[in-house]
Amino acid sequence: MQAYAVQTDGKCACGCGLPVNPGTLWRKGHSERGKPKGASAWNWKGDDVAYKGVHKWVARYKVRTGICEHCERPSKRTEFANISGEYRRDVNDYVELCVVCHKRFDRKKA
Repeated sequence: MQAYAVQTDGKCACGCGLPVNPGTLWRKGHSERGKPKGASAWNWKGDDVAYKGVHKWVARYKVRTGICEHCERPSKRTEFANISGEYRRDVNDYVELCVVCHKRFDRKKA
């Protein structure tokens, strides 16, 4: 994949063959194709990741049900709460809680 492709035929620069709007090189999201992800990416930190990074990772890999694991009620907004306080890349170290239960959970841990 080229970093800067030259557009001549009105097709996506990733090679998928789909048409693009005039003046653009890529279909939406196609410029990310082929880039290394996860452990093969140049900036991978493993378990030495910051708070925000590990939460993004958990949100990507843990299935969100929309039901709080504490009060068992459905919620429009649920959050993943860390159980151990170690913030590892382990989806089993997180529970899905509604906002109210998450605040209570964090207050008990502090």
